Amino acid sequence: MSVIDTLITNRTAEDVTAVKALNVIGLSGMTAEQKIAYLAGMKGAYNASDLNRVEEASLYMSELLRDVYEGLQSYAASLGVAPQAFFDPYDPDDYAITVKTDWTTADYISAADSARYLANVVLLTSAVLGDYPALPSSLARLDYIKANNIERSLVLLRDNLLELETRLRAEIYNASRAWYYSGDVYAGEVEA
Repeated sequence: MSVIDTLITNRTAEDVTAVKALNVIGLSGMTAEQKIAYLAGMKGAYNASDLNRVEEASLYMSELLRDVYEGLQSYAASLGVAPQAFFDPYDPDDYAITVKTDWTTADYISAADSARYLANVVLLTSAVLGDYPALPSSLARLDYIKANNIERSLVLLRDNLLELETRLRAEIYNASRAWYYSGDVYAGEVEA
């Protein structure tokens, strides 16, 4: 299981309402169960645990983009297939990112951190074609739909990348089997 499998993509209006209700009660008015749930980080709130999870998932995807690329290059070389443009879907160096994975409840996200946070997701999802949900331009006025979209984009990126890897491995394999060797083909057997 990777951090991608921990991303939250199913927040609802009810989740937000539950957090707001507990905010009205206040920590001192909450039951023991409510305090535990509230302090653990509820789906209806967007806090340090959400920031850390998305930052870790972004870093994971940046590294996975590199790993898949290098794996495809090694696979092609092992089958004697020369690198071709269609085997190089992206340059992993273009998707190296900077993250912060130690957010705490005492931290306030700056405008620069917010921009970097969202820019990482936008950049990473540009690596592999796919249908991604609309991403917010800012974390200001973030609602549960936008929060879901941020995390859903990373899940879809992982799925699209693994699908691309499977397709390219098949293409590399097929290319390795398409070569004619001296003595394999005789005059008149193959049309140009």
